[in-house]
Amino acid sequence: MADKITVDQQISQLTLQVEHLLQDVEELTKTVLTGNGEPSLVKQTTVLYGKLKGLEATINDKFHFMNREIALKFDNLTSSINIQVSTITDMIDRHFQQQQTDRAGKWELRTSLVTSAIAVIIAVVAFILNKI
Repeated sequence: MADKITVDQQISQLTLQVEHLLQDVEELTKTVLTGNGEPSLVKQTTVLYGKLKGLEATINDKFHFMNREIALKFDNLTSSINIQVSTITDMIDRHFQQQQTDRAGKWELRTSLVTSAIAVIIAVVAFILNKI
């Protein structure tokens, strides 16, 4: 009989523990699925996940925009540098051609002066020889 009371007491204790566990599970279910004054954890998680996806899309869009803007700025900078280099090259070419023209002009002037001087000398000599 002592064993029967002990078994009955143990069953009673186990029943109480199961009832407490059931209450805990019900409270957790309410908190997780239906909420307890706040939105449920499932709904909160869903909302946070949606916000996180939106943030991810916004960041990706901004990075895409920044990459495009940097590429356009780089292209613009490259174009500007090419124009400046071309302008400087043209200036150097014109300066070099001007120097060549100036040198050629000086030699042409020297040649014409020497030729004129020789012609004058020949004319003077011819005039003197004709007078003698």
